[in-house]
Amino acid sequence: TEDVCQVEAKRLWNALSKDSHNLLPKILPEIFASVTLLQGDGGVGTIKQLNFTPANKDFSFIKERVDEIDEEKMVYKYTTIEGGSLGEKLSAASFEVKLVP
Repeated sequence: TEDVCQVEAKRLWNALSKDSHNLLPKILPEIFASVTLLQGDGGVGTIKQLNFTPANKDFSFIKERVDEIDEEKMVYKYTTIEGGSLGEKLSAASFEVKLVP
């Protein structure tokens, strides 16, 4: 999907790629109970666990692995490696976020 945002691209990039573990529970507390870095510092190879509030009836958490961060092109790729619909409805789930100024 494609969305238009009024926030300056570089500022949004920094928030999404470098600080999402802090930002998501603050801006979407009704969805995210917490986000924990299980391995790494947020860079490529980092494993994050996103814990959902009880409002999410389908699943309580997902674990994601950061696969690629391209600062210059503002591309962030990650893969869901555990939880969510994996093993039930999905066999794999990979995502790419690209910001275009």
